[in-house]
Amino acid sequence: MRAGKNEKRSVKGRVFPLCAAAVLAVILVLCAVLSSDAFSRYTAAGACFWFAAVMALYVFRPGSWLNSFPASEVSLKHNLITLAAQIALILVCVLPMSLSPIWNGEVPDHRNEYEVMADSLLEGHLYLDYDDVDPKLLTMENPYDPEARQAEGVTVHWDHAWYNGHYYMYFGVVPAVITFLPYRVLTGHALTTYHATQLYVMLMILGFFALFQELADRFYRRLPFGTYLLLSLAAGAISSWYCAEAPALYCTAISAGLFLEVWSLFFFIRAAFVIRSEKKRVACAAAGALLGALAFGCRPPVALGNLLVLGLMISCLKGEKPSRKLSAGIFAAILPYIIVGAALMWYNGARFQNPFEFGQTYQLTVADQHSYASEFSGSGFLVMAMDIVGNFFDFAGFNETFPYIGFNGAFLNFPIFFLILILLDRQVMRGVRKDGIAGFAVGLAVTPVIVTAVDAAWTPFLMERYRLDIYYLLSILTFIAAAAAHRDLKDRCARRVLWISDILGVMALVGSFLLFLVPNDCNITALYPEISDTMRRILLFF
Repeated sequence: MRAGKNEKRSVKGRVFPLCAAAVLAVILVLCAVLSSDAFSRYTAAGACFWFAAVMALYVFRPGSWLNSFPASEVSLKHNLITLAAQIALILVCVLPMSLSPIWNGEVPDHRNEYEVMADSLLEGHLYLDYDDVDPKLLTMENPYDPEARQAEGVTVHWDHAWYNGHYYMYFGVVPAVITFLPYRVLTGHALTTYHATQLYVMLMILGFFALFQELADRFYRRLPFGTYLLLSLAAGAISSWYCAEAPALYCTAISAGLFLEVWSLFFFIRAAFVIRSEKKRVACAAAGALLGALAFGCRPPVALGNLLVLGLMISCLKGEKPSRKLSAGIFAAILPYIIVGAALMWYNGARFQNPFEFGQTYQLTVADQHSYASEFSGSGFLVMAMDIVGNFFDFAGFNETFPYIGFNGAFLNFPIFFLILILLDRQVMRGVRKDGIAGFAVGLAVTPVIVTAVDAAWTPFLMERYRLDIYYLLSILTFIAAAAAHRDLKDRCARRVLWISDILGVMALVGSFLLFLVPNDCNITALYPEISDTMRRILLFF
């Protein structure tokens, strides 16, 4: 009897997609016959887009074939589907980076700093060697005041650090050392900056899949494969959509820090909960420490994710008796922090005579950030508190032009983050404590607030790309919340969580695409408004 029911479900599962595809084909044929050529083209493309979105909801639903086996299952079908999903997401996030001439190297302007920095390192100095320094810049009392520069007609290299008559790169030097310099040496050519961002985004996406797989294998072995897949796709899209629209320089530093941090947490999770061999645990922790330390040389706010390591170390050392061997292992694990930290301090000191100055104080930008060095916040604690709340829950309203949305707070941009509230359930949190990752989960909730406070303190205003500093943390916490709820709640509630995760996950993918289309920061739709009109006609074909 049960076999008969399963067979009926299997037949139904095969018939529905075929019927849906047949209906779509009929619609498209009717559109082509009854409409003009241009209209039918837009209608067909729009119908395909929304059909794909609806089919994604169907494919990832709790009762689908993708969710009929757990994410922890190791099989050929699991690996092939995961690989296909990774490749698809990487292509969707990486290929659009070449579209805007402002960001793809055609109009390099100040966005080629990493390329210039690689040449400077080869020449044996840390300053950027420009031969067009404005003499008036050398005589200004306060060259960091943008209004004074404009009043005196001073020409500068934008978003560079200026100190003692030289330009320096304000952005973290690590990408130049690990990517741009080796490429320059091996090929003899400069690496166009957005190509580095493409590499880093690819590595970050792979890191999310690997990290979530590790969490599923260790703590959530019954988590359905489809849910794992969708949450991994959502995390990758959420953390990379802005990089796709404005890939050079700013997002080069950010994406480098993100990929290093995600993989750092992967290695620390393995060291704390998976590996049993003491030598391998130390080696794995050291790898995590090295990657986490290097992130400070990319973008320090992103690197504050290293605060999560404290919770993981506490879990790892719980029950261990103090010994000389244990102390040696801990020292070996944190040694990369010491080495990389000392190197970065030397680098800062050699440039600015201050080992803790990354260049923020001397940046030539939209505000006089030189004055920020003497106070924690340029606008006061009350404004900072409002910035923190706004970074998570601000509502920017709707626009009159397509895609009609703006940049809101993190939770309104991506409502999937509201799944984090599941952790307030006692039963779910009890399971998280039993796993030994309660400290890690609390850290994932607190660290985004700390990161936002640092961003608010050291920038004149928060921009959408700064939310990339926290999206990856919220994405990891969302995965833990959804997976823990599925494991620890009763069947009916767990199934509801899967349905909600399915809907919000697909919304995150569609939302990432729509946010990419918002005209902003010289992206493709800002430069070419006709593209926005074309996308409007496609997506709103009805």
